[in-house]
Amino acid sequence: MRTLYIAEKPSVGREIARILGATQKQRGYLESKDAVVSWCFGHLAGIAPNPAHYSPRFKTWTSDDLPILPDTLNIVATGDAKQLGVLKKLLNAKDINVVVNACDAAREGEAIFRNVYELSGSSKPIKRLWIASMTDAAIRAGLKNLKDGADYRGLADAARSREESDWLVGINATRALTLKARSAGANELYSVGRVQTPTLAMIVARDKAISQFVSEPYWEVHAEFTTPDGDFSAVYTPERGARFNDIVRAQALLASLIDIPKGHVQQLDEQQRRSKPPLLYDLTTLQREANKRHGFSAKSTLDIAQALYEKHKLLTYPRTDSAYITNDMVPTLMGRVEASRGGAWVRASDRVIALRPAFQTRVVNNNKVTDHHAILPTETTPNLDQLSKDELAIYEMVVRRMLASYFDDVLQTHTTGTIALSSHPFVAKGVRIDNEGWWFAEPPHNPKAAQDLPKLRINQPVNKVGLEVVEKQTRPPKSFTEASLLGAMEIAGKELDDEELRQAIKGQGIGTPATRASIIELLLKRKYIVRKKKTLCATDLGHQLIDALEDPTLKSAELTGKWEHALSLVAQGAMDRTAYMAKIRAFTKQITTNIGASTPTIRVPEKKTLGTCPLCAKDVFETRKVYTCESGRACDFVIFKTIAKKTISASAVKTLLKGETTKPLKGFTSKKGKSFSAALTLDEQAKVKFVFEDRK
Repeated sequence: MRTLYIAEKPSVGREIARILGATQKQRGYLESKDAVVSWCFGHLAGIAPNPAHYSPRFKTWTSDDLPILPDTLNIVATGDAKQLGVLKKLLNAKDINVVVNACDAAREGEAIFRNVYELSGSSKPIKRLWIASMTDAAIRAGLKNLKDGADYRGLADAARSREESDWLVGINATRALTLKARSAGANELYSVGRVQTPTLAMIVARDKAISQFVSEPYWEVHAEFTTPDGDFSAVYTPERGARFNDIVRAQALLASLIDIPKGHVQQLDEQQRRSKPPLLYDLTTLQREANKRHGFSAKSTLDIAQALYEKHKLLTYPRTDSAYITNDMVPTLMGRVEASRGGAWVRASDRVIALRPAFQTRVVNNNKVTDHHAILPTETTPNLDQLSKDELAIYEMVVRRMLASYFDDVLQTHTTGTIALSSHPFVAKGVRIDNEGWWFAEPPHNPKAAQDLPKLRINQPVNKVGLEVVEKQTRPPKSFTEASLLGAMEIAGKELDDEELRQAIKGQGIGTPATRASIIELLLKRKYIVRKKKTLCATDLGHQLIDALEDPTLKSAELTGKWEHALSLVAQGAMDRTAYMAKIRAFTKQITTNIGASTPTIRVPEKKTLGTCPLCAKDVFETRKVYTCESGRACDFVIFKTIAKKTISASAVKTLLKGETTKPLKGFTSKKGKSFSAALTLDEQAKVKFVFEDRK
C-alpha cells in the first residue's frame, strides 16, 4: 500500500517528491514504491459559481427570486480538468491507503485540498503536512511528524464557510443592487462583495473627503538666531498656536520685532525618547513597508516573498498574520544570522555574530503564534547573485528586521527651547541621537528632518539674524497608498500607527494577509479603482456603486472585520460552522431586503452617440456588453464588444457605422486557439464580417 501526497503547486510537489525519493514520472504525478506525489494548480474545485446550477430559472435576473439561498452549495470542477481527473483517479486508487494534504499550511490551502477530496468521493484517511519553510530539513521534519487530518477540521470548516458566505452575499447583493440600478436607468453591473465593497467604500470616502476639502491659507512668523555654538531657526508660537489666519496681523508682528536685535532663552525642555526594535514582519506589514520603501504593490510583494519561500527556500512561510516567534525558535536564530550574512547588511550581521547579544524577548510569545510564526530568513545560505533586484530587496528587509531585534533601543533627546524676543515667544525644536541602537541594522526610511540645536542654557542671549512671514496652506487628507490601505484593511479602517496596538486588534480586519492583495487587484480589474502613481483612487464607476448602495452594513469595514474574526473562531473550534452560516444567511436576507426597499439616487452617465443605426436610423450607443441602438429589441442591430476574444473599441464601431472598413486589427483568436488579424466591415444585413488581406 502507498501514501498519496497532494501539494498545492507542481513546484512544491516536486520538492516533496525529491525528499521522498518518488522519481518515476507519470502524467500529473511522481511515484515510488511507497509514495505517490501529485498536485493541484491552485483551485481545481470550488462552489458552483453560477446560480443556474441550482435552478434554470436563476439564469434570468429578477428580484422575485431574491434572495437565492440553496440548501446546499455544491462543489464542482473549476480548474484544469485533466489534472483534476488525475487526482480523482489517485484518490480512489486501490493501492492508496492514506492521503496527505501537503497544500499550503493555511486556510486557502485547506480549501484547495478539501474541495478536490470531496469532489472525488474518496473516503481514505487524511494526514496533514504542516511546514513553515521549504528547506529540506523542514520538509523532512514535517514528513516525520504528519498531523491527523481531523486536527484541522476547524480550519476546513472556516475555509468552506468563507467560500459559502462570499457566494451568498456576493451573488444576492450584486443582483439586488444591479437590478435596482437598472430600474433607474443604469446599464452597469454593480459587483458587490463581503470584503471588496467595504474596501472600496473606504477609498470612496477618502476621495470625497479630499474633493470636499477647502484649502485655506495661513501665515507663520519665522526667526533665525545665532549663538557662538551655532545657528538655529524658531517659529512664533503663542499659547493659541503658531498660525495667523490674517496676513495683516502676521506682518504687524514682524514690523514690531524687525528692529529688535537680541532675544534670550526663556525656557528649555529636554526629553529622552526610547524607540524599541520593531516587531518582526507579518505579511501585511511586509507589504506595507515594501510599498513605502520600494513602491511594490501588495501583490508584487506577496509574489516575491512566495518565490523566496518556494523557489529559493530563503524565507519561511510568508502568508502569516503573526509578528512573533515561539520560544523553541530562539536557538535557531543565530544559525539564520550566520546563513544570511552578506549583502549591504553584512556589518550588522558581523556585529551580531561577534558580540552574540541577547535577542529581544518582546517578539517571543507563544500565545501570539497560531498557524504560522513571523516571516524569517531560513538557515539556507543564499547566492545573492541569483536573486533578482526585487527579490534581493525583500530578502534584505526580512534579514534586517531579524537583525534589528539583537540591538538596543534607539535613544534620542528631543529639545524644545522658547526664545523670548521682546517678550514674544519663538519655539525652536531639535533632535539629538544619543544611541543609534537598532538603526544600525535597519536604518530609518525617509527619517523626519529635524535640526540639530546648538547647546543652549536658560537666560542665554541669542542674536536675531533673520525674520520673515511664511505663507502656508491647510492640507487635505492624503489619498490611500497600497501601504495605508493595507493598514486600514488590517484593522477594519481604524487609524492606528502604533505597531503593538495594531497587533492587539488583529483578526478583526478586512480579509486575511493572504487575500488583501487579491482584493485590491480585483477592484482594479473591475475598474472600481485606479492607480495614480503611488496612490489608489476610486473611479466614477466605483463612486456610483457606493453611492447606489444605501445599506450601510455592506459598506461597514468594522462589520466585515467582525465576520472575519468569527471565521477565525470557527477555525479554532470556538464557534460552530452551522451557527456562523445561519448568521450569514440571515444577513443575506437582510441586505437583499434593504437594497430592494431602498430608493438610491443613481447617476446615469450620459450616453455617447457613436453613429446612426444602418437598419433603423436611430442613434447607436455603448452598453456594458454590446453596441446597440435606441430601438432596443425592436431592431436587430447589435455589435458585440468582444469578437473572437478581442475587445472591439468604440472608435472601430464609429468607422463601421460610417459604412467604412476598419484597418486590419490584431489579436483575434480562432476556435482552434490560433491568433489572427483581420479588418471588420458590416454586410448588407448590418452584421459584422471579417475582411482578410489577399494572401499569395
